[in-house]
Amino acid sequence: MTARGPGRPSLKRRLAAGERLYGALLRLPSETLVEMAGVAGLDYVVLDCEHGPADTTALQHHLTAAAAHGVDVLVRVGAAEPALALRCLDLGATGIVHPTSTARRTPGGPSRRTAIRRWGSAVSPRTAGRAASAP
Repeated sequence: MTARGPGRPSLKRRLAAGERLYGALLRLPSETLVEMAGVAGLDYVVLDCEHGPADTTALQHHLTAAAAHGVDVLVRVGAAEPALALRCLDLGATGIVHPTSTARRTPGGPSRRTAIRRWGSAVSPRTAGRAASAP
């Protein structure tokens, strides 16, 4: 957990360097939890706009709270929501999480893809125990 400053490397570079980062998966609306994550020294939060509301006004409030406390924000969107993903980036999100992707790049190059297991995770006690699904 490193304090955010003007000279701090990006989240991507920190991950690539093997730095251990700490974060939380949150659901909208939770501006107070975003602030608490920053006060606690977390490096990032993932805001779940796939299983919860995807209101861009509320999202802007969350991004502002995160920026005030030096927390990077990844926004989780549904697979069929490219416009929302772009809006999130325009609002200042560090990155996007597409959790329902069913393919990944393989070392053979960008055109070679390998199927992976579909998975999901909802931040709700009602869905506990049903976080993974069969392929």
